[in-house]
Amino acid sequence: MIFNQLLLGFGEIGHALVRDLSVWWVLTPIFLLWISMELYFGEYKQEQLGFSSALANGVSLAWVSVTSLRLFTFEEGLQLTLQFLILLFFLLYSVIIIWASFMHTFSPQGVSILASPSLIYFFSTLSVLWGQRLLTINIGIVSAFIILFLLIYLLLFVIKRQLGVLGEIETVKYAGNQNKQQNQ
Repeated sequence: MIFNQLLLGFGEIGHALVRDLSVWWVLTPIFLLWISMELYFGEYKQEQLGFSSALANGVSLAWVSVTSLRLFTFEEGLQLTLQFLILLFFLLYSVIIIWASFMHTFSPQGVSILASPSLIYFFSTLSVLWGQRLLTINIGIVSAFIILFLLIYLLLFVIKRQLGVLGEIETVKYAGNQNKQQNQ
């Protein structure tokens, strides 16, 4: 029974992505940012997600969440549903990231985890699909999204492990420049 719900969840997610093609106007930059951020941090492994990048990720999620909440409430007015509460959670989460990044209240590692590209852009994708009312929330869809997130995270992890050549070259150049400066 759960397997059937899971298959239906994957089917509904796939259908939601083609039901209203205008949603790609919003999803495309989300996916491009997500992929490019992950590839960047895979290539330059010594780089950390800094406070400014975390702030930008928080603002991105806030903008997507506000837009989704506006669209969600525009059609039927303000209704306290599970979808609305989840969209509100995404907005509040983004406000916490913005505050923590701007005020430097958490450690850089803590902010890096809170504002990681995988989490931010996954939440953004959910926000768009639920805010546009392309998906409902049920156990099959939630389970499918959890599995999708884990698969995407694993795939990006494997890809990032294979990257790093440019970052290593940059590190060697930097060390060489430091050595030259010390010898002068």
